[in-house]
Amino acid sequence: MVKAVTHAMSEYWGNPNSDHDLGICARLSVDKARDQVAAMIGGKSDEIIFTSGGTESNNMVLFGLCNNSLSDSHPHVITTNVEHVAVSGPLLHLQKSLKIEVTTISVNPYDSIVEDIFNAIKPNTVLVSVMAANNETGVLFPLKTIGQRLKKVNTDRHAIGLHSIVFHSDAAQIIGKEPFDVVKCQLDCVTIVGHKFYGPRIGALWSRVPIPPLLFGGGNQKRPGTDNTPMIVGLGVAASLVTANLRSYQENMLTAKTYLESKLKSLTTAIVSNYLSYPSMFLNI
Repeated sequence: MVKAVTHAMSEYWGNPNSDHDLGICARLSVDKARDQVAAMIGGKSDEIIFTSGGTESNNMVLFGLCNNSLSDSHPHVITTNVEHVAVSGPLLHLQKSLKIEVTTISVNPYDSIVEDIFNAIKPNTVLVSVMAANNETGVLFPLKTIGQRLKKVNTDRHAIGLHSIVFHSDAAQIIGKEPFDVVKCQLDCVTIVGHKFYGPRIGALWSRVPIPPLLFGGGNQKRPGTDNTPMIVGLGVAASLVTANLRSYQENMLTAKTYLESKLKSLTTAIVSNYLSYPSMFLNI
């Protein structure tokens, strides 16, 4: 990945939005990276938006969709109480400044998460945002179950003239560690973070629904600004390595996880045993 970034800095320094030879060369490298990132998560290339990182990707979804829904009476968002601050922070700001309504679902008890989410849906609900895996514990969230049920809910809402509820997930912690397919999870938007799978510190947003921009200026891709070609190339290479080597990545991390848990058990068995009762990464490898 480092070699790819270095090569791009010397060979792909043209503006990828230009039509001269150097620009076309850079654009082809960006397009290749877009293909690689999309393949990693089972999405389409034209659904990938490169960003500066996970925080920007999350803000694009939350501010874009909520601002766009302000014609509704107090747009309503459902989330959990363990989301990364890159999700909880923007929602808190929106709640205070734009008067949106937020329902925060407790993850304890774990078994009630899905029912609590669907019991919280209202006519003015515009978004459900649930992380794929917790950044502190590694506990996995039932995205497939939520996505399947939300698809049925949206069908019923259409029948009575209500808008669809968008399903977003901050997938920063799961990509590169577990198989992740946006179609199987019935997701609409997914946040991708490069350095979580040994890529550069940039990110991407996969979205199959229109996302209003946060920034305004040039009309490049779906996010104004000149593409950061070297970092995007590095992200694409890292994504291709995930696609090709996920199984070996899992095995290495499982070894580290097993070692850590064995050491923790020697200190406090009760806490570790309680943690292992939750669906977590690598338990079913």
